[in-house]
Amino acid sequence: MAEERSASKAESLLCFESASQAVMAEQALLENAFDVRIMPKPSAIGAGCGFCLRFSPDDLEKAVAFLSERGIIAGETYLMKEADGKMTYCKENGTLPENAPGKTLGELSDTTSRDKHDLQ
Repeated sequence: MAEERSASKAESLLCFESASQAVMAEQALLENAFDVRIMPKPSAIGAGCGFCLRFSPDDLEKAVAFLSERGIIAGETYLMKEADGKMTYCKENGTLPENAPGKTLGELSDTTSRDKHDLQ
């Protein structure tokens, strides 16, 4: 039986430019004993294709290096975790609010209210 993942546990998401890259990356990582799952890309993340890989943050650097050595180039990376009952997606330069796909805190400034429109 597959191990259940806890929603409150932080996990890394690795995005790709195409679904075929995501599938090839998952296959290569699984064949080399990485605990990884392919999943639909959360709508709060605007980068990449419709899929991303989900795995432990402890494996992020090793997985990216492993894929790079095999010519599979990963896109943006995010840390996914639950905060106050909502999923949040953080990347190196900020957090993406649910209503701002593809935007970072630096791009959003103070416009994080759900009433704000025209964020894209």
